[in-house]
Amino acid sequence: MAARRIEEEIWKPSAGRGEGVQDRRAVGHHARVHDDGLAVAQQAHGAGGARADVPHGQVWCVPAFVAGALVAGRLPVRSSALAGLFATMGLVVGYYGYAEFGRDGMGSLVAPSLWLVMAFLSGPLFGVAGAWWRRGHSMHRRVIGLAALAGVFGMEAILAAWSLHHSSQAWACALLLVLVPLLMARQHRERASTLLTAVLFSPVAYAVIELPLQHVAG
Repeated sequence: MAARRIEEEIWKPSAGRGEGVQDRRAVGHHARVHDDGLAVAQQAHGAGGARADVPHGQVWCVPAFVAGALVAGRLPVRSSALAGLFATMGLVVGYYGYAEFGRDGMGSLVAPSLWLVMAFLSGPLFGVAGAWWRRGHSMHRRVIGLAALAGVFGMEAILAAWSLHHSSQAWACALLLVLVPLLMARQHRERASTLLTAVLFSPVAYAVIELPLQHVAG
């Protein structure tokens, strides 16, 4: 809205055609910069609550899953849990460190503290999930591990559709919910079981994780 008001003030009908086109292009560029800067500033200062000041859940969970999968097989499962923890904590510290020292400050310590706690919980879980998917000796473990990853995208699809009303983001996350089992499972039976489990995980994760976070943000 602010960008539109700026454009209306500068885009005068009395301006010449060539001059007006140049002004309009310049305004469009500055408006985009303004909107991008505002989004980063809102994230850095925690505008919109605890849930709004960080990227979506898959940004934290996917690196933990990958880290756990990378060390699986060579080291015990607890090493995958630690790899997931360090990956998630590193993301949280890096994100808020950039907000503090690269921008105008991260604002209140409530949000960073909340997400460090979430890192301690989600990092090891998704690290183990990555290990189970890659080196699980039973189909049960491989299904649970991969369904945990796919379920994150299902949870985000529910969040985008139900709470944020972003239909394009909701469809994109729903597509990933389907593609993860189809592309990463080993056989048809595992694909079907993983997809079904992920679909069941998604609303549970939304109720257990997203709803409490929205309550905290409110």
